[in-house]
Amino acid sequence: MHRLRARGEPEAVFASIQGRLKVLGAATRLVDPASITLLFDMAFPRDAPSSRFFLAVVPAEDAGWSDVAVARRSNDRRRNFKAMIVGEGDPIEEDVLQLLVGETHAT
Repeated sequence: MHRLRARGEPEAVFASIQGRLKVLGAATRLVDPASITLLFDMAFPRDAPSSRFFLAVVPAEDAGWSDVAVARRSNDRRRNFKAMIVGEGDPIEEDVLQLLVGETHAT
């Protein structure tokens, strides 16, 4: 799972990401505004097979910022469990997160 810090309150960041997903042609499968999480399917890169992603937005310790995390589902149950731990791993997760959070992330 990869994480980035984004400028804005969680609800606003979540709405912005939902807009980007629509523009990118991603298919949202489950949206839960109460927990600020969603599941979506997206091909990345565009010519690759579609993958399922889990995205969560939570308040950051710094006021006015949110943490956004993305995990990609695999066909291996052990890898799926490990995917939910923040850290190194899937470069596609990192690229998708950069694409969704865009220029609002902290450097």
